[in-house]
Amino acid sequence: MPRGASALSAAALFPQLDVVLAEVDWDAELFAHVGVYASDHHALDRAVVYFENAIDLDPSRPRYHYDLGVAHARSERYALARPASLRIFVKFAQETAHVCTLPKMPWSMRA
Repeated sequence: MPRGASALSAAALFPQLDVVLAEVDWDAELFAHVGVYASDHHALDRAVVYFENAIDLDPSRPRYHYDLGVAHARSERYALARPASLRIFVKFAQETAHVCTLPKMPWSMRA
């Protein structure tokens, strides 16, 4: 396969992932993993939807809120982030600062 080519582009894969997600039991972890894949492939609108589904299914997982916050920050749509997710995002980011790199944020928040 030529360099830079893939068997299936990320854009072509998302519709298939949506079909699979609709057919399987709603699993927060699965939505989160697909959200990370979408975010890694710069499909930030899709990533936000996947992370929001993960949060709706299991709001107790700080990582989902963190990933949603990162997706909003990367797309520079800070005002769209859920207020609760922002609080959890900041708290999680502070607690994991030694292993996480945060995107530049246009505000400061106290957890």
